[in-house]
Amino acid sequence: MNQLTQGKPLTVFGDGSQTRTFTYVRDIASVIAQAPLNPRACGDVFNVGADKPYPVRELAERVRQAMEMRPEIQFLPVRKEVLHAHATHIKVRSLFECPTETPLDEGLRRRLTGPKGLGYEKVAYYTRDY
Repeated sequence: MNQLTQGKPLTVFGDGSQTRTFTYVRDIASVIAQAPLNPRACGDVFNVGADKPYPVRELAERVRQAMEMRPEIQFLPVRKEVLHAHATHIKVRSLFECPTETPLDEGLRRRLTGPKGLGYEKVAYYTRDY
């Protein structure tokens, strides 16, 4: 989205078939806030995030649709990275109440119509490669 607002093409490394789970940050904020208050979670590590993986190429298409723009998608040389990165969330759900996952298209819409007239929220989606 930042690339599009700057008039740049969307960049995708490789052919975009790599998959990631994209998480709307408000979906995990409550779990992060609860963590220090849960003694059973102390000193432990949890995967927190979305469950449904998407190909990066599909994310690029959905961003173009959400922004109602048809910029070029520029495919760059493949990076040395994991092809499919997503995790199980069984452990975190055993100790925390996790909210319903925000669908990808809804999260993109929220980012575009975020607060303070910015046109997008400062933090809306992120991906973490494991």
